Amino acid sequence: MAAGAYGTWRGFYADFELIIANARHYNKPSHDVHKSAVELAHRVRKLLEDRDGAALEKAAREARRPRASIFLPGCLAARGC
Repeated sequence: MAAGAYGTWRGFYADFELIIANARHYNKPSHDVHKSAVELAHRVRKLLEDRDGAALEKAAREARRPRASIFLPGCLAARGC
C-alpha cells in the first residue's frame, strides 16, 4: 500500500487471497507450499484484522466472492514447474 501498488486494501487483499488459493489448489495438502500458504493466510489475516479491522473484514468478504477463472502459464496448469 505504501509504495502505491494498491489504492485500496480490497485490491491488496483480493490478490493475496488469489495467491493463497492458487498455492492451496495446485499443491497437495501434504506439500510444504500448501501448508505454508495456510499458515501465511492465517497470520496475515490476523495481522490485518488487528491493524484495521472493519475495513479489512469488508475487503476479505469481498475478496472471497467467486470470480472468473484466471489464466495460468502451462507449467503451472500442468503442475510441471
